[in-house]
Amino acid sequence: MITEEDFVKFDSTNKVISIKDLSIGWDRFVYLFETANNKYILKKSKDAPEALSTEVHARAMITDASIPFARTFFYDGALLVEEYVEGRHMTQDEPSCVYRELGASVGKLHEIGGTGFGPLEAPGKGRYSTEKEAAENYLDFDEPYFKENPVINTTDVKGIIEKHKHIFDSKESILIHDDLFNENIIVREGKLAAIIDFADAMMGAREQELGLYYFACGKDEVWESFLEGYAKDFDHDKCRLYAFMCGTSLVGENYIKPDTLNHERYLKLLKEMLE
Repeated sequence: MITEEDFVKFDSTNKVISIKDLSIGWDRFVYLFETANNKYILKKSKDAPEALSTEVHARAMITDASIPFARTFFYDGALLVEEYVEGRHMTQDEPSCVYRELGASVGKLHEIGGTGFGPLEAPGKGRYSTEKEAAENYLDFDEPYFKENPVINTTDVKGIIEKHKHIFDSKESILIHDDLFNENIIVREGKLAAIIDFADAMMGAREQELGLYYFACGKDEVWESFLEGYAKDFDHDKCRLYAFMCGTSLVGENYIKPDTLNHERYLKLLKEMLE
């Protein structure tokens, strides 16, 4: 829970006129605080304090003013105060120009380099020395969801990944958001307003981000518009492998539900990976 006493740590001069609980995740409390002249997002950890520091590390790396994101105003190790961005969450039915804008912004994000791979230990520094190490950690974390996938058994999942694991050989390490679902993208007046919630940001390969977004976007035409804006070369085989890993986890979590377009896309990708 976050109270006015927490807000005073950040701003002791402006009176709070409303507080709204926006918490939906298991790891953080998220509240909207409104004063007479501004609105702010306040976050505190439930069980994952590293999620807050990750957001701060990631935002500290973004110096390109053309990348729209929510700025950090205050962080003391326990409380994070960030910019509130007016607008609404992105949907799968925006004009194609919005997805191109998103692709272009993600492309600029991917120009921010660093060292190491995986979770951010500091701005620009990933926890693991190689992409392979980071990918193995990713797989260990997601294995419980693989086991819940009704379409393919865990042994076959591991077999597919083992067959292609030589692909995890990136030398380039870039900043990736790693959670580009619609609820983390704000649209206002038909334009991209901000990319928010960098709690899962890490150093990695661009194909990891793109593989996740393949399912996060939900439609082939959205994916194609996004790539038009992204306008950067990438390894299509590696992107497909990351998409397979992500899709297998999302089906196991029941985020991708049966009889949906995304489920059909996953089955098509699975068939390709099994060939």
